[in-house]
Amino acid sequence: AAGLQVGDTITQFAGHSISTWNQLTAAIAAVPVGETVPLTVSRAGTLLQLELTPVNVVRAAGFDADGNPAVGADGIIQTISGPFIGIGPTVVRQAIPLSQVPRAIGEMMTGTFAAVASFPVAVYEVARSMITGAPRPGSGVMSVVGVGRAAAEVAGVDAPVGDIVATMFALVASLNMALFAFNLIPLLPFDGGHVVNAIYEGGRRTLARFRGIR
Repeated sequence: AAGLQVGDTITQFAGHSISTWNQLTAAIAAVPVGETVPLTVSRAGTLLQLELTPVNVVRAAGFDADGNPAVGADGIIQTISGPFIGIGPTVVRQAIPLSQVPRAIGEMMTGTFAAVASFPVAVYEVARSMITGAPRPGSGVMSVVGVGRAAAEVAGVDAPVGDIVATMFALVASLNMALFAFNLIPLLPFDGGHVVNAIYEGGRRTLARFRGIR
């Protein structure tokens, strides 16, 4: 109704510059229902000035891991209402320079070490889920069997071969980083335990040498 087309890129909405999807959803949520607002879209390299009027829509407040609407304790689907303009984001593959690779690896490594640090809590959540039948958190730990199942699911997805291969490489890389971080735990028989023992022995011998003790 407003003249938007598939492939348009919204650059301004209601006077706000837009560069991310989250910025756009926040700008839409701030518009009173029924108020006509201006927006600027980029279409085939040309900027177009349009207007639209958000409508109030009641929709699901969230979704579970299977994509079904979230249900409250009373068994009723949880809903929210607010301004809606009937659009959705599009995922686009973009090439990035090699200079960003170290940063991406650093972020993955930091997240991996944070996950290893919270490993005791994750093990408790798994045990609680096994005993009580409570659903496991989506960010919980995954065994090697789980990784294998995830790889099988990725291989069976109806997606371009390039996306599947890239996801597989990312899965293997994250698995190797997890094993690396887990192996650094300062307990025997992990390598981290041997490292701590070597540091302790080296420090003890250095102290003894300074004190003239054989």
